[in-house]
Amino acid sequence: MLHQVISDFGFGRAKQEAEEFVELFEKSFYLQQSRVSGQVVQTLRSFPSQWQVHAILSDTENTYIGCKQSKPTYKEMEQIVGDWKRETGQEQDLLGKLTSELQWLRKNSQ
Repeated sequence: MLHQVISDFGFGRAKQEAEEFVELFEKSFYLQQSRVSGQVVQTLRSFPSQWQVHAILSDTENTYIGCKQSKPTYKEMEQIVGDWKRETGQEQDLLGKLTSELQWLRKNSQ
């Protein structure tokens, strides 16, 4: 029982009911960063706007690359990123992808 934490909603059936109730609410702000097809992207939503996808180009620069009416799945984000890379000429062959991944791993493993 060491370090066991009781949820703000308590435990048991009351906790389950409270969590189910909270899940009914619409998220008013959402920001998540992930890597999709070798590209760091952020998914953003500020209610009531659409879900936006931004490509992170550097520590201080990003660019809008697409949006969806509902939260985009990973597959949909792959499509958005792929379309953006083709439109901007950033699509890479296998060697280019491997080189980019190695550079990203070196930078982010320190």
